[in-house]
Amino acid sequence: MFFNLKYMKKIIFILLGLIIITGALGYFYYQRNIFSQDRLRFEISAPEEVKTGEEVEYLLRYQNNSDTRMEEVRLLFEYPENVIPVEPEEVREEITRRGGLRREVEVGELNPGEEKTTSFRARPLGREGDSLKASAWIRYVPKNLAARFEAEREHLATISEVPIDFSLQIPSEVDPNKEESIRVHLSSQIEHPLKDLVVRVAYPSGFNFVRSTPGTDAKDKDEWPISVLNRGDSRTVDIDGVIGGSPGDAKVFNATLGVWQNERFIPLKEASRGTSISRSSLILDLQVNGGTDHVAETGELLHYEVFFRNIGEETMEDLFLLVDLDENTLDMNQVEPVDGRFQEDRGVIIWSHTFDYDLESLKKDEDGSVEFWVRVKEDLPYYPEIKVSAAMERAERSLETKVNTRLAAGKKVIREGSPFDPEGPFPFEEGERSTYTVKWELESLFNDMKDVVIKSRLPEGAGLTGEKESERDVSLSYSSGTREIEIEIDKLPAGSTEEIFAEVEIEPLEDPEGEDKVIYETEIHGKDTWTGKEISQKLPASFFDQILEISL
Repeated sequence: MFFNLKYMKKIIFILLGLIIITGALGYFYYQRNIFSQDRLRFEISAPEEVKTGEEVEYLLRYQNNSDTRMEEVRLLFEYPENVIPVEPEEVREEITRRGGLRREVEVGELNPGEEKTTSFRARPLGREGDSLKASAWIRYVPKNLAARFEAEREHLATISEVPIDFSLQIPSEVDPNKEESIRVHLSSQIEHPLKDLVVRVAYPSGFNFVRSTPGTDAKDKDEWPISVLNRGDSRTVDIDGVIGGSPGDAKVFNATLGVWQNERFIPLKEASRGTSISRSSLILDLQVNGGTDHVAETGELLHYEVFFRNIGEETMEDLFLLVDLDENTLDMNQVEPVDGRFQEDRGVIIWSHTFDYDLESLKKDEDGSVEFWVRVKEDLPYYPEIKVSAAMERAERSLETKVNTRLAAGKKVIREGSPFDPEGPFPFEEGERSTYTVKWELESLFNDMKDVVIKSRLPEGAGLTGEKESERDVSLSYSSGTREIEIEIDKLPAGSTEEIFAEVEIEPLEDPEGEDKVIYETEIHGKDTWTGKEISQKLPASFFDQILEISL
């Protein structure tokens, strides 16, 4: 009997324990179900197609559609793998400390019916067609409930465009065991500068590296770092080497442009270019204005020469030479083919053995040349590059020539209609203070410019009031001793116009040494980022009697 009683007590205690545990679990389950997650609207809003390097905003929207206040609301956002977060410095440092690409945001409370948004910005990196997956979580506790809830969302985007020009340039045919040049060319149209870029080139079998410009420290001589690439900037990597092989062998070069991000190499763009070992016994060379590195000007008359030489054993007879002109940058109405025949509808000059003695017969080691003249157009596309190619007996040669921008600049001296109210008498009176305004207007027609400087000088008795106005943030300095004005503009994008106004005060002297100028000659200079050349222009002085004639 005693044994049965003791046994029964144990069973009762076990049953009570099970009831308590089951009740607790039931209560927890009940709490989770009396508050449905569908009462929270949570979504990620962002473009489905993005461009490499261009800023993307991920907007998290969350709204409490229940009758219960949500507390301890926290957001966790995970950036796509290949992006650069565009956040304040302290936020980027926090992301770096956490590791990975996650950012946590404390929201606090979300009242019934209340909607909030939180923005996360980033610049995507990758190749065209790459996918970018962003993930977001929201965690919260409904008021008077112990249960914690969580919702997750994902957003998938595709890189639709990489605004970078990246190409390999090599002749379609090369001579066996002869030193050839391979050029990797890149330029960026991305507004934000790209940093820590790397150019990689995979060589075909039989290629022997000789040198490169710039040089490389890579063990296999196949990598070139580029510290920064701004919008409109261009870079080239010239590789010289010998391509061995049998006549007709195909050789393919592969190049990759990538960027280092979080100790990972992310490819941005790829280029491939094939060549074959030449069966031709002819060598071509193409020059403009006596070389291959000439930088042209708009409207300039260019002198091209094509040189050819027979490196084979046999005499070559009845030859033709064709030159293909760039119709986008060259004026087809101003072509002088010398002894050639110009076909304007095709933009091609043809030299035939029937008109040129050198093309009738070309013996071993004999050479010859042809020449022509052509003028550069005045109206050009942005970042213009003249492309001319020559072909003769399966031998080809091409030449690219960049064109400097043209600076459209003007200067006006005004009183009425300026941003500043004119003061004092006009015409000016001796010893009486008056004011007038000088307006400079600049436009870089084709290429981006940087480090633009405007210099001018005021007459005796004149000085700046300190009042200026411009669309961009420009630096204006004035020396009262020399009366010199200097204006600095960091960047002048292609096709954009910059207007700068400066107010001048003057008290005309009794005899200002015969001066009748209100502002002296203006000098303007800056660097063309496309060609790397200095661009300069001068504007004439303006006189007292011109103020009446010039207005806005």
